Amino acid sequence: MIGQVIKGLYKIYDEVGSGGIATVYLARNLRTNQIVAVKVVHSHIAKDPEVIKRFQREAGLLTGLSNPHLVQVFDHGVENGRHYLVMEYVEGRTLKSIISEEGALDVDRSLGITRQIAEGLAEVHHRGIVHRDIKPQNLMIQPNGTVKVMDFGIARIADLSALTRSGYLVGTPHYISPEQAMGERVDHRSDLYSLGVVLYEMLMGRVLFDADSPISVALKHLNEPVPSLRLLRADIPPEVEALVDRCLSKDREERFQSAGELIAAIDRVSSQPISAQAETVVAAPVKAPPPAAPPSPP
Repeated sequence: MIGQVIKGLYKIYDEVGSGGIATVYLARNLRTNQIVAVKVVHSHIAKDPEVIKRFQREAGLLTGLSNPHLVQVFDHGVENGRHYLVMEYVEGRTLKSIISEEGALDVDRSLGITRQIAEGLAEVHHRGIVHRDIKPQNLMIQPNGTVKVMDFGIARIADLSALTRSGYLVGTPHYISPEQAMGERVDHRSDLYSLGVVLYEMLMGRVLFDADSPISVALKHLNEPVPSLRLLRADIPPEVEALVDRCLSKDREERFQSAGELIAAIDRVSSQPISAQAETVVAAPVKAPPPAAPPSPP
């Protein structure tokens, strides 16, 4: 698709990466010269009309939504039968890469990152949208420390795809809630469980549960008790351990019932309310687009 212009407005000039659901490209808005990310859903994924109907609904709800902790969706539509999202391009590093390089993070930093993620989730949960795929790979830390939640909408496609409905786990199972593992209907509390798994990983430098197969990991989310944080890391306050344990309750009725409730709990266990940013990181440079053509003479 390099060189193509979507909607007569977004000229694609580079491919960022491709996964099981979509390919991401860099593009330039020909009207504003703004660099954007364009996510194009693979054609074989988009064959299910129910998948696309719900994807379009959620894309419409997300378009124009502005929150400092959400990757903004500018536009969406269909071009030559290919469904796409046009999004804010975010520079930085994923939380996964930070944990991989640094190991366990300190408590205050982990809580600060979690709080920012919860602020973004509170916004979309209020609009009835569930992310379904909260994991460190989908959390971008910008150079100024702001955390951005990525990949709304795409997660919904994976959740609704024929692969999922036939019992195949799409993506990593390390962050799914027990109700996701059971194939049950999910709500916003599933995202809060996944966020608890992310917080556990930040504090410990490793995933909560691991095993030789995706099914075995999913079964651990259903049946295994959460290992005690304080037995493994003595500097974690008991209040923080209790907060993580509540996020990770197998019973969603016993979890925090909203992202706002989790934010309030984080503030209570902190010495002062956290609006902390993650530690400044160095962002990878963006490949410059081809220069814009000079304006035509009148």
